[in-house]
Amino acid sequence: MRNITILFFLLFVGFNSYSCSCVGYGYSLPQAYNSAQIIFEGKIISIKEVDIEEEAGMHYELVFKIEKNLKGAEGKTIKIYTHTQGTACGLRTRKVGEKWIIWAYISKERIYTSKCTNSKLSEELKKEYKDLLYDLASSKEYKIWKDEEGNKIAEGKISNNLAEGKWIYYKKGFPQIDGNYISGKKDGEWIYYNVSENDSIDNSNKKLKIIYKENYKGNELNGISISFYENNKQKKITNYKDGAKNGFSISFYESGIIQLLAFYDNENQSIWWQLYDEQTKLLCESKGDIPEYDYKLKKYICPD
Repeated sequence: MRNITILFFLLFVGFNSYSCSCVGYGYSLPQAYNSAQIIFEGKIISIKEVDIEEEAGMHYELVFKIEKNLKGAEGKTIKIYTHTQGTACGLRTRKVGEKWIIWAYISKERIYTSKCTNSKLSEELKKEYKDLLYDLASSKEYKIWKDEEGNKIAEGKISNNLAEGKWIYYKKGFPQIDGNYISGKKDGEWIYYNVSENDSIDNSNKKLKIIYKENYKGNELNGISISFYENNKQKKITNYKDGAKNGFSISFYESGIIQLLAFYDNENQSIWWQLYDEQTKLLCESKGDIPEYDYKLKKYICPD
């Protein structure tokens, strides 16, 4: 799959040889749970170093005794791999006898974790966090989850540890994301709303602005995705197939005028593009990669 599910969640990782840089998306625990592949609580029973060349070198192979399968962990024991170097996002402590709640993902037939996932020593986690995680893992019917202040954080159904049907995720009590799952995979239209730091329950009747609309099939982008400016005008429209850009992609100025028109093959590669100014004048065009976007000027720039 082009669109690897470690996304999740969240929570996943980009690193180089000098430092660990984690990219977090601020997911609530229910959203992270629904995006995760493997979650369990267990105790380390053995450790050894192994060289995994295609995964940036030396890793610890940690064998855990599974004490609680919270999602997707099969059997009595499980092998988990994490980089030996903290600068490469390896788990910071690795001792036989330690009890962890591990969040892990599958890559090339091995199961990995890192300090950029939600993996933590069990003793470091608050009771409220564990109780919510255990509740998600044991849920079998449609349910509304709330935070300690009584605000909704999510509602939906979990069946066999997999999200099923319509789900709504909340931020500060407001709907932030809603969409549909089939057997734990995103399917159909997903809508993302702009919940600002100024929003509160006191203005809960406020109509939220949509910032994204996406379409999925089997957890991969399929069909039209649309992003929006603050003024509700379309910012970008892109067609996807099996997780890759395919066909047209149109970027707009805030005025609604077309800025960039591009066409992609079925391998996410731009075939040709045209760049326009706000008076609809063609500025430049070419085949191949689209021009760079200047985030300060908020527009694409013709190549030299």
